[in-house]
Parts: sequence; C-alpha cells; structure tokens
Amino acid sequence: MSQSAKNAKAFYRDVAASNELWTLGDEEGYPAPAEPDGKHTQPFWSSLSRVTTLQRQCESYSEFTPERIEWADFVESWIPELEEHDTLVGVNWSGRTAVGFSLKPAQVVANVDTFRKK
Repeated sequence: MSQSAKNAKAFYRDVAASNELWTLGDEEGYPAPAEPDGKHTQPFWSSLSRVTTLQRQCESYSEFTPERIEWADFVESWIPELEEHDTLVGVNWSGRTAVGFSLKPAQVVANVDTFRKK
C-alpha cells in the first residue's frame, strides 16, 4: 500500500472516530492548488498534528492557519460548496511537496461513512 493510500485510510478512520477534520486558511481564503488536469483540490487533514507536520515540511503551506471543522458542518456546508465549484478534496496530504489522494467530495463522505459503520 502506498503512503498516500495509508494516509487516506487514516483520514477516513480518524475523521469517523473524531467527527472533525482540519484545513488551512488565511484572510484571503483557502488554498486549492490546480491538479495537472486543471481541477482544483482543497486539502483537508484528519488531525491538527498532521496539518502542522505538513506545514513544517512544505513551505508553501507554512503561512496558513489551521482551521478545525466539525464533520456535520463539513457535510452540510462545505461539501455542497466544493461540489458547486467542482473542487476535489485532498485527504491527509503529506511530504515536502504535499502529495496525496484527491477525490470527489461525495466519495470522501462515502468513505468516512464506511468507517463510521464499522
């Protein structure tokens, strides 16, 4: 299993258990870099420690502030907004270049729900 796959699995498991997730933002909004195909992805993490580790490793995210999101708020407010803007969800990106899986918002919800049922 690749590191990205392990990080994604940890994201689903941890979010299902804690009912919270994290993103990064500043006064201008949230980072959402473009993928090679032109789609944008907003990264999210399953814990504050994962966010701060990424910030130490990847300079382009170091100036943002971590923001905690309740799972219910993510599903009710964030998911529709992400879908409306055709933005993917990056899960537990890591490393010096912030790599990891980028999925459609509904797929992230389905994957977390699978872990919630276990």
